[in-house]
Amino acid sequence: MNTNPKIYGRKCEIREITNKDIVYEFLDKNHIQGRTGFTIALGAYCQNNLVGVMTFKKEKEGYWDLNRFATDINHQCVGIGGKLFKYFTRNYPFIEIKSFADRRWTTDPTNNLYTKLGFEFDSYVPPTYWYHNPKINPYIRFHKFGFRKQHLHKQYGLPLTMTEREMTTALGYTRIWDCGLIKYVYE
Repeated sequence: MNTNPKIYGRKCEIREITNKDIVYEFLDKNHIQGRTGFTIALGAYCQNNLVGVMTFKKEKEGYWDLNRFATDINHQCVGIGGKLFKYFTRNYPFIEIKSFADRRWTTDPTNNLYTKLGFEFDSYVPPTYWYHNPKINPYIRFHKFGFRKQHLHKQYGLPLTMTEREMTTALGYTRIWDCGLIKYVYE
């Protein structure tokens, strides 16, 4: 039974957050994947305390990616996702908004936050690998894009004769696989 206090979206004020450090700190603390790049960040505030963040990245004119949503892990936050999303759709022009759900946490592709917000199932994305280093952060997975051979060679001076896997192992990272994603689209 969850005994954390409840916060309701109807009691929250939605504001655009322009300070990236506030967004990054909140996501690092409250989202399993931590921070990400974004174009727009919206915050839900209850009694002037930040209790929810939803970020969007503009891909091209009218096309957006809802790439993070997190609420304060110390509260049961009810209706905050809907309120943040509604604010975005009413205040920012869009043709399409896409988002991806991790299949490890989204067990029912037809009944979840995305479908409640009005998103439609688009497709399944196959599993891929990430990196993990418990010495850096035991709770965060790092996207493989940051571990390309050229990048690791340039940043750490590792020889290009090594494979990506050899390089990451030498740096203390372990490769872990996800279960794939579910792509959703909102038009």
